[in-house]
Amino acid sequence: MDDDDLASSYRWEQTVSAWDSEIREDDSGNIIATQYGDQHRIHKAKERRVTESVRRGLIRYLVLAIDCSVSAAEKDYRPNRLSVIKSVLEDFILHFFDQNPISQISMTQIYDRVSEKLTDLSGNPKAHIQRLRQVLTTEGLASLQNALIQAIDILQHIPDYGHRELLIIYNSLSSTDPGNIDNTIDMAVKNKIRVSIVCLSAEIYICKKITEKTGGTFSVATDASHLIEILKTLVPPSPETSSFASSGKTEFVYMGFPRRVLDVNENYGFDGKHPSLGSAFYICPRCFTKTTDIPTQCCSCTLQLNFSSHIARSHHHIFPVPNFEEVVLDSIGTGVNVGPKLDVNINNALISPGQNEVICCGCSETIKNEDICFVCPTGGGSYCIECDLFIHDNLHNCSCCDL
Repeated sequence: MDDDDLASSYRWEQTVSAWDSEIREDDSGNIIATQYGDQHRIHKAKERRVTESVRRGLIRYLVLAIDCSVSAAEKDYRPNRLSVIKSVLEDFILHFFDQNPISQISMTQIYDRVSEKLTDLSGNPKAHIQRLRQVLTTEGLASLQNALIQAIDILQHIPDYGHRELLIIYNSLSSTDPGNIDNTIDMAVKNKIRVSIVCLSAEIYICKKITEKTGGTFSVATDASHLIEILKTLVPPSPETSSFASSGKTEFVYMGFPRRVLDVNENYGFDGKHPSLGSAFYICPRCFTKTTDIPTQCCSCTLQLNFSSHIARSHHHIFPVPNFEEVVLDSIGTGVNVGPKLDVNINNALISPGQNEVICCGCSETIKNEDICFVCPTGGGSYCIECDLFIHDNLHNCSCCDL
């Protein structure tokens, strides 16, 4: 086998456009239209969706570790792995705080056999994104053990009501550790830290072993779009397992609801844990310390500062919207009943014969024949596939019922 044949056997070494790789033709040479893009991945995402009421961690403390070793400079992800990771993580951080408004994130960097803290635990996405854009180092070898030790040092002082998590974006094929990593894994299990790892190279035994012992998830991303899809599944809090469950007694979590003040003259306050100069601040109701943005933790009295809307937005993780029933519209004109009156109930889907078209209750667009329609089992509303995904992933509320 010559070099050209060897190079053509690897997809990441080819310069093939999405049009050439994704478009298919039938026997007659006609282009096969893929309905709604990659429909297979959409259905896989729906199968993984957990809609029953389970115990979840609403106050999450996540350490985000990025592998910035020499493997991060590989160009199988265009332009390189580190650039793709930074771009994807920016969206992940924004989406994480949108769905988990009272949670906090800390970022670390793995390079040259060490783990360096980039940001402290904070609920301010702007500070994390600003620091993430400054990451340019790709040198040395990676060390999983040092990443675990760094995360344990950050999370071991978190109260029992907080759920401790570590997410590692790993580029290397090996780990250079200073000691026995099994002892560090046992320490992470003892501190109830759930470790999830996303590899961009291949499946690695030690990475999978860490996630299995700590109750996390292990995934291998094949491309940038797959990496985005994997991180989206990590945005909602995972169901709590029995081995990592907190004590059964109820604990009171002290939170403060600060008031916003505007001053003509600039004063000193805190932006996260760093002093900042400004004219608009939030005043801690306990010690009257000024901070620039919330949700955050007061730098003086460590009181959690939140808005009431932040706590209300975390409620949907406990009582999620149920999965909608999938109905395929036939060419005769059979549609899904949109109104309150139901004619026939077939296979748990609300069917009303004789209609020529169906209107989506979300976007008010017409759902054509041979398309897939989704019906709310409680309110009876019909939705297209885009609105179904938006309701379950972002809105968390059905417009046709009180869920």
